[in-house]
Amino acid sequence: MLSSLLMGGAAFAKQAAENIPESIRNFFPFGMWYQGCLTDKGMYEPTMADDIKALGINFVIANADSKLAPDSPEPRSLSSMLTLADKLGLKVLVGLAPLVKTEILAEIKTPEEFDARREELKAKLAPFVAEANKHPSLYAWWCGDEPNVKGKNVMMVAEKLRQLFVEMDPDTPSFCEGVWAVTERDVKPWLEIIKEPVFMQEVYPFWNSPYKVGIGDFRYAAFKSPPDMLTPTQGELAGAANVAGLPGFQQGAAAVAAEKPKDKDWINVDIVDQYREVRPLIGERRMWPWLQVFRERIQPGWDWRIPTVAEARCQAWIALSQGSKGLGWFGYEYLRNTGDHVQMFPEIKSIIAAVNPLTDVLLDCKVVENIATVTGGGSRYYPNALVETLRDSNSTSYLIVVNRNCEETGNSRVAVKAKLPKSVTANRWLAVDPATNAVLSPGTANEVTLDLDLRPGEGRMIRLIEDYESKPTIEPDINTSIKVGETLAFKASGGVLTAKQTFLRWSVVGFPAGTIDPKTGVFKALKPGQCTIWCRDAGGNSAFTRDIRVE
Repeated sequence: MLSSLLMGGAAFAKQAAENIPESIRNFFPFGMWYQGCLTDKGMYEPTMADDIKALGINFVIANADSKLAPDSPEPRSLSSMLTLADKLGLKVLVGLAPLVKTEILAEIKTPEEFDARREELKAKLAPFVAEANKHPSLYAWWCGDEPNVKGKNVMMVAEKLRQLFVEMDPDTPSFCEGVWAVTERDVKPWLEIIKEPVFMQEVYPFWNSPYKVGIGDFRYAAFKSPPDMLTPTQGELAGAANVAGLPGFQQGAAAVAAEKPKDKDWINVDIVDQYREVRPLIGERRMWPWLQVFRERIQPGWDWRIPTVAEARCQAWIALSQGSKGLGWFGYEYLRNTGDHVQMFPEIKSIIAAVNPLTDVLLDCKVVENIATVTGGGSRYYPNALVETLRDSNSTSYLIVVNRNCEETGNSRVAVKAKLPKSVTANRWLAVDPATNAVLSPGTANEVTLDLDLRPGEGRMIRLIEDYESKPTIEPDINTSIKVGETLAFKASGGVLTAKQTFLRWSVVGFPAGTIDPKTGVFKALKPGQCTIWCRDAGGNSAFTRDIRVE
């Protein structure tokens, strides 16, 4: 199946979404999906929006109550919600419930029905579009909640609605989200029909029952019941058959009941394999996955479990390794008795803090043929850690390494080896931390090896650069004198990473006659004396000035 999908990848790229606007191309969302309105007095009381902003969240999905006038002062109105988001600096993917979620996407079953009511719907939506455009927090319109599990007709209705929003508000993107399940049955039709600029999929692998997914097992248990998972009872199957709006689960239950583990429409796929299947099909769309940080009980015997913090960490780094240009987390905030995801907030904050310095690089990278191998960091489900190769628009290569051992409490030693093109001019390759420009490991002319000490589920991004071992030079490099209180700016050129000067570290050597900014190279004379200015590049190559006299 994978080979046939890959063959179709180029065709999908040609017919992919509309041109990606700058508001999406240059934005890396850290998202929280809130089921209600930002101003609901739910689990977080009035402080909910402040709570998620404190995590580093910059993007939310939230619904305004379309039964209220858009400019109403009521807490759940569109104006109230976006005014709060304006204040906090959040970008909002705006849903309108029940107008969009129920009246359009649930009650209008075919594109013909949509066309018949198009002008009526346009008139209903117009006041909301006008109000939302008064607010800088409006980021995009939410035009579909899982349309891909409701059949092709509903997907076509979602696309009709998206096109209507584009007509009414051409400067604001519009897109859906959907269940990420069987590629041929669910994902491929979605990508063919809905020409949205962002592909948002739900990545929810942690089924607690009936499959009893083990800690650190990222195989999609919703695809089938593999031998090492429990088969549901007939009572559980009967309960699942009554779950409204989940036809995939009904088909899966039927497959299990009929004992057809090789049913191609119900395949147990690891989430990495699923990313790899889908990635060639999305064209130039941005991929923003919604990751599981919730527990929900659907029916007795059918529920999702809350992931561990290590699994949440691992899910985020896996997504980045597969080319995601954003991260989002979904929790059922409105259900007080299943609000387990609150315990994940400290880990979400840590993930955002670790990824935030890398966002410019990640936005510029694409997944390419892997040049690295890895040993260590495996578990009972996976032999080793995960490693993928990404490349930016300047042809610089990066590795993302993910420790797939989420069960242990201690760190894992992960050994990475990257085979690089043999360089004619470079003396060696360097593995560099792109967040800090610190050299992690030097290599040979065409190979880098390094050992990483990774926490359970932790990931690292590594930049691979050529080191020509040419010393940087400093200007001005002359015998000079300055007076106390004056400043002198030094500049360096040459060395490693010459296109990006932030790799340089400056310091003063000798009598402390002044101080120098370690990043900018600006020296300030403080007292009479003599000193030398020194700088070092990312490869450890150093350069010194001649004496500077402070008078």
